[in-house]
Amino acid sequence: MTTRANAPRKTPTRRLASIADAADYAACSGKTIRRRIADGTIPAYRFGKRSLRVDLADIDGALSPIPTAAIGHARRGR
Repeated sequence: MTTRANAPRKTPTRRLASIADAADYAACSGKTIRRRIADGTIPAYRFGKRSLRVDLADIDGALSPIPTAAIGHARRGR
């Protein structure tokens, strides 16, 4: 039986970005990103002594769709 000790491991790819880049990505302010980090909605990662990074996948996960009643409005207009 052979083992696959040297087989490449599948690790999740992180897309780390600075606070400013994450704010641009989410179309909000850096202050909003910092508030979401403080309240625990978005995890942050320390990069060096002062630099913070956030994963853009976590930004995507923090976004939530707003339900609309567009179907109901279309029926009323007829």
